[in-house]
Amino acid sequence: MIAQSRSVVADPLFCAALSALTQLVPTYAGANLELKRRVCDSMQAELASAQYSLDQDRRIGECVYQAGWHNAVLRLALAGMYQLTR
Repeated sequence: MIAQSRSVVADPLFCAALSALTQLVPTYAGANLELKRRVCDSMQAELASAQYSLDQDRRIGECVYQAGWHNAVLRLALAGMYQLTR
């Protein structure tokens, strides 16, 4: 994995999104280091916004939070996929 700040690497949302990305786009595993860095940077740029949305969902209720979690994972993975297509 690319060296990221400890808070990002330890973030379960970021890890779940990176896992989803590698499952959805298996060629990501073989991508060069520069591309992986751009993908992770793009995902990291969306992380704060996704976490804010999750905090809002948590206040509404558990079932909304669960749906929001899946939405946030896919949102971050999509940000990474966008970099793969550029």
